[in-house]
Amino acid sequence: MAFEIPDLLTSKEVAGILGVTAEHLANDRYKARQAGTKPLIPYIRLGERLVRYHPLDIERYLENQRVGA
Repeated sequence: MAFEIPDLLTSKEVAGILGVTAEHLANDRYKARQAGTKPLIPYIRLGERLVRYHPLDIERYLENQRVGA
């Protein structure tokens, strides 16, 4: 059985999906690091400045934001 690696999303792509800026996502990551807490959306750090998001994490985040469901 082959393991299929999903396409990871850039901050810019995620920002477009959520209707926020990439800076907003960067601020969330920074604040979570400073506070020692989890960011609103989990992310993958692939280097000093390279950040990617898994599509399922974006879906989970959006599902958790539903009101009245």
